[in-house]
Amino acid sequence: VRFNPLLTSITHTASTEVFSRYDAQFCNLTGNHDMSGLSGFGGIFQIYFNPLLTSITHAASTEVFNTYTANSCNLTGNHDMSMLSGLGGGFQINSNSLLTGITHTSSTEVFTLYYAFSCNLTGNHDMSMFPNLGGDFRVQSNPLLTSVIHTASTETFTFYGVQNCDITGNHDVSMFPNIGGDFFAYNNTSLTGITHTASTEVFSNYQTYSCNLTGNHDMSGLSGLGGIFLINENPLLTSVTHTASTETFTIYQVSECNLTGNHDMSGLSGLGGQFSIYSNASLTGITHTPSTETFSRYWAYSCDLDYVNFLPLSGITMTGDIQLQDNNMTADNVNQILIDFDNISTNLNPAGWTGTTLDISGTNSQPTGPGITALSSLTGGTNNWTITTS
Repeated sequence: VRFNPLLTSITHTASTEVFSRYDAQFCNLTGNHDMSGLSGFGGIFQIYFNPLLTSITHAASTEVFNTYTANSCNLTGNHDMSMLSGLGGGFQINSNSLLTGITHTSSTEVFTLYYAFSCNLTGNHDMSMFPNLGGDFRVQSNPLLTSVIHTASTETFTFYGVQNCDITGNHDVSMFPNIGGDFFAYNNTSLTGITHTASTEVFSNYQTYSCNLTGNHDMSGLSGLGGIFLINENPLLTSVTHTASTETFTIYQVSECNLTGNHDMSGLSGLGGQFSIYSNASLTGITHTPSTETFSRYWAYSCDLDYVNFLPLSGITMTGDIQLQDNNMTADNVNQILIDFDNISTNLNPAGWTGTTLDISGTNSQPTGPGITALSSLTGGTNNWTITTS
């Protein structure tokens, strides 16, 4: 009965027959949709895009659901699904701005998609009854959602989104050994930590910026990390622990945190793209491993860096600017960095490092002696660097 824009209600009587499909999307169903007499309900259920539909009443059913879609309606309050023990497959109940909760019961079915984003889920969202959750999981943009509880699942995740909520304290995803793809938890200002377990899945996106991650963020089990990595704007984050990964990074940003001591990236051989680690007032060192990727910028200003060894990055192509200003560097540190850059640009990789822009000014000391010699070589006609030292 889909695509009937004047259809406001459907009246059923009791039936024990099994449903393989029920389509009532893009109608004008209004108020409660009563299905309490249909005990064989399952298969494909699609009732989305009914903007006046405020609730759905189900009967107990053990039938398996391949698809359950009730998104973009006006579901209000709690949506009770505790009588549907065969729920799985693709589940979409997103974009119901007055939906405050969903009550589930245990199901061993595999979930390939679970969408409950852009609603008004409030407090804890309990998913501990789904041991085969995986695929594409999104509960983002629920501003009153404070926690999500999971149980162990070995299914592979390609998307996991809890961003733009109010996730509070530590968010535990240590029960997912096959998490990867896109992982989004940003804009949760009360989120203090995320617990991972080892996973070899490839990450194309890992974004946990603008939270309150505190202390060390342990990612030592994620050997497929790469792509876009944004963990900036966590003012209490003091360190990030990585393991070796050969994946290519297009953005790596840990700026505006409180990184302290040395930041070790010696396992990230695919580092490249936009690299930003600026405004970490207690950051004293950065350790790199050899990379041959292309960097479009290297910003490590307004920290407390001394000498940074760029020689492991001699094989990269630098197309953007290097900003090292305001790091309180001594003349010896400035000199050695300029000497290293001169060696890279003149001898090791002229094609990748010609015409680079470097700012090493601000609170850093002026170069002296051998540093001035290297500066002259770098800004000469062969290397053609543009360098600011004061």
